[in-house]
Amino acid sequence: MKKGHFTKIAASALVLATLASGAAAKDWIEHFSYAPSGIDAEKIYVVATKDGYTTTTTSSKLFRLRTHAKAKSGKRITGLRVEAGSVANYIQSPGGSWFYEYSYAEVGKGRAREKVWDHGYPLSLLDVEWHSRNPVQVCNHNLALKVADGWSKEQVLAQKWSLNTKAAFSASVVVTKAMNTTPNPEKLKQFRRDIEGDIALYPVAVECLAAPGMHNTIAPPVSNEMTLLVPRDRDDDSDRPARRPNDDDRPDTRDGGGSPPARDDSGRPDTRDGGGSPPARDPYDNEPERDVSR
Repeated sequence: MKKGHFTKIAASALVLATLASGAAAKDWIEHFSYAPSGIDAEKIYVVATKDGYTTTTTSSKLFRLRTHAKAKSGKRITGLRVEAGSVANYIQSPGGSWFYEYSYAEVGKGRAREKVWDHGYPLSLLDVEWHSRNPVQVCNHNLALKVADGWSKEQVLAQKWSLNTKAAFSASVVVTKAMNTTPNPEKLKQFRRDIEGDIALYPVAVECLAAPGMHNTIAPPVSNEMTLLVPRDRDDDSDRPARRPNDDDRPDTRDGGGSPPARDDSGRPDTRDGGGSPPARDPYDNEPERDVSR
């Protein structure tokens, strides 16, 4: 197994040499897939200053990738290579910033018709080919979007942001006819083969850290779609129901003040204090007095 720059060795000559017998055979590969292995929760943390985002807290990351290859009947897997980038080089050209080439023994020495590789590859972040933006660019792009949306630069840098990006990887596999014995590496150059490539986009979690010494003292801008709840004034009784009067609502007239005394059921005024209207006239007061001495 070789990683880094391209090196020719006898065990991997079949996947690197130029074909002497013309065009490669077609349709010898029944299945080939290349994808991230499981869910990667490991985050890349990006450091912020008062001016923006500058660098990451780590310089490398482990990427786990799963490769599955299956040759058709009568054919065998004889080569495999994975690399950074979104272009599969089909093994015949030199690798990009990073590549990992499996040795002839690791692919089964020409005896395996189907094989699965599930490996972790430690990469320098400088060697990763990012799809669209790297982690630092992702954080600065988010900063620009927030400022355009009405936030101040200080507000954005004063808090953490959880974002995502993707790294691009590619892989290619080589399939040749099945052989009863392991051939001499020099004879492998004469065999016809089929090559297929696949591309994987690897999700990467990014945490944009808050800048030290920055304090978010101003609330972020309010969206036009947000409903504001304004506290009501305590003296505002406009929406309260009317209260039913009771005996406690009557004025206190013990000191002679307040409203006139209420009349009782007989219609006579309350004259307990000697005041009020004159007493009602007796209807018989107009009759003359009778002489009862006779």
